[in-house]
This record gives sequence, structure tokens and C-alpha cells, in this order.
Amino acid sequence: MGKYMFDSIVIGGGAAGLTAAGISANFGAKTMMIEQDRLGGDCTWTGCVPSKTLIKAASVMHNAKEAKKYGLTANDVKFDVSKVMEHVDRIRREVYEDADDPAIFEEMGIEVVHGRAEFLDDHTIKITDGNGLDREVTGKYFFICTGAKAFVPPIVGVEDVDVLTNESLFEIDNLPEKLIIIGGGPIGTEMAQSFVRLGTAVDVIDMASGILTNDDPELTSMLKEELEEEGVIYHLNSGVKEVKKSDSGVEVVIEKDGVKSTVAGSKVLFATGRRANIDTLNLDAAGVNFDKNGVTVNDKCRTNKRHI
Repeated sequence: MGKYMFDSIVIGGGAAGLTAAGISANFGAKTMMIEQDRLGGDCTWTGCVPSKTLIKAASVMHNAKEAKKYGLTANDVKFDVSKVMEHVDRIRREVYEDADDPAIFEEMGIEVVHGRAEFLDDHTIKITDGNGLDREVTGKYFFICTGAKAFVPPIVGVEDVDVLTNESLFEIDNLPEKLIIIGGGPIGTEMAQSFVRLGTAVDVIDMASGILTNDDPELTSMLKEELEEEGVIYHLNSGVKEVKKSDSGVEVVIEKDGVKSTVAGSKVLFATGRRANIDTLNLDAAGVNFDKNGVTVNDKCRTNKRHI
């Protein structure tokens, strides 16, 4: 290890950080992993696990409603939203306890630290915990695994509305009567289907001419038709101009072909992409190149600093 306090310092305890820390420790490296929130990151708490759990619940509900197609009878199918969300949270916590609990990684010899990391130079970081206490540590190698957060565009009025993102969606207690989803990408599409199957009216707004624009257009057009049959209403080729509160909850002003119109709903979900969590890392101090999309890396995920 030489002059450095740690062989490997992993910044971020989500899916990437847990993997990097585990592999480092398995190689015998003295390893530290730093997380400012909860281990597990988006995947466990606000992404894959809760979304797929909700999708499954919605699928069961949908299949029950469609039972008559198969000669079966399901009488007056009902559900309790609070129970569904309790189930989602229970699955999250089970995954955390089985795979993400700090004790699991501490048993591997990894020092797990709660706090925010900031580079002081390319081999030194400062860790600030929730009590404002600072600690400086040095490392031979660094892994930046800080992930990304939901991006809400600076639309007129958005700061005055209680908007939902994937980071707050799975904490709701009541099913919205009508959900407006801004964004027709993966998150917007899977949540549109889930909520419409659970009985919520759903409108999806997107500037593009179709949904899931990074995927095969023939397949995505088939999916869009299926979702429309299930009740999802699409407003495509439409830009969002304003978001504002209303008596029913929220109104979204959209513009298509120069004509403005309003979509009203109970809640609005922004599924408008992600932004890298790099603002507090002080990458300039480490000499690490980055741009608006995040840290700049080569095909081996190395930065311009070979040890980061």
C-alpha cells in the first residue's frame, strides 16, 4: 500500500459501488466505501426493485380483470393502495437486508463510511458526515460510483408544484385519480402501464414522435398501441411550456404545432432523464475531466487519471 491509507476508495454505495468495493476486497485490497445516503442506491430504493415490484402488482391486477378471456371469473377485483406500497417497501427492505446491509461488507473487511466525499487532490478526499465532521483520507485507486439523480427541467411554474419523480413516487399513500407523466422513456412507459392497470387515468407527454426513442421503432409502436388499448393517452410532438397548480391538482400547458392546450391531472410525474451526481465531488481538484453528461471516461471506464 505504501504511502496511501487505502488501496481502493469507492465513492458511492449503489449497485456499481457495492460491486467495485466487493471485488477490491476480494483481491485483498484495503478498501473504503463511502455513501451519503443508504447502501443499495437507486436500484434498491428508487429504481429497479420498487418499480418491478409495482409492475408485478399491476400485472396481477390486470390479469385478474382479464380473467374472463380465459373462462375464469374474478368477482369485483379490488386492492388497497397502502397495502401495495407497503409490499413495495417490504421488498426493498428485504433486498437491502439480504444484499446491501453495511454489516455484509464490513465482514468482508471493507470500511463503510457514511458521508459526502470531496476530492482535495487526485489521491486525497475529504469526507464530511451528517454532523459536519471532516476526515481526510488518501487512496491509491478511486472508483467514482455516485450514479445519477432524477432531472426536472426548469419549466415555468415547476417550483410551485409538488411534482413526483422516481425518487418520491414509491412513497405515495394514495393512488392519484389522474397521473400526468412527462417523458415517454423507460421510466415513463413502465409507470404509465402500471398506474393505468391499477385504475389511474394516465396521460403521457413527450416532445418526440414516439415512445422509447432509443429502441426499435417497430416494436415501440406496437407497445404504444397496446398501452393505448389499456387506456394510456399520449400527447406526442408536444413541448411542455408551463406547470401550475389547479383545483384538481395540477395543470400542464403543452404546445404542439404552435397551438397551446392544457392537460389537467391530480399529480405530475417527471420522467425526463437523469443527471450525474458529480457536483459535490470537486473533480477539478483531482484534475478529472467531466462535462454536462458526467465524468469523461474511456472504453475501460477510466478517467484521464489512470488511477481513478
